[in-house]
Amino acid sequence: MIRIHPNLILAHDILGGDEKSLDGRGYPFSLGTTAIASFTFRAGTCVFAVDMPHQGQGGALAVLKDTPIPVAYELERDIEWPWLWIYDDTEKTACLENPGGGFRIFRSPASQLVIQLT
Repeated sequence: MIRIHPNLILAHDILGGDEKSLDGRGYPFSLGTTAIASFTFRAGTCVFAVDMPHQGQGGALAVLKDTPIPVAYELERDIEWPWLWIYDDTEKTACLENPGGGFRIFRSPASQLVIQLT
């Protein structure tokens, strides 16, 4: 399981980021593997699923609140909770922490999720 917090994203951006991310910004990570084309998210008492267009490995990009999200990305969920847990078919794969903030989950045109810390 990976733990992602604002300082990890900031350090990744400062050290060069990733050319495949939004303008070279953000921290790419794996959501895990799914045979049912869906990942489960939990924030506080709210539990919800985000469906993917295909089975297999899912990817996401964690970005900071000042990162502009392209208009082609669709907002899936706006969360006002300081932590977000992500599960694949069998286990918890990621824990995102944003003290004093929340998260916005976007689906990209290429089916990758973008999780913006707000």
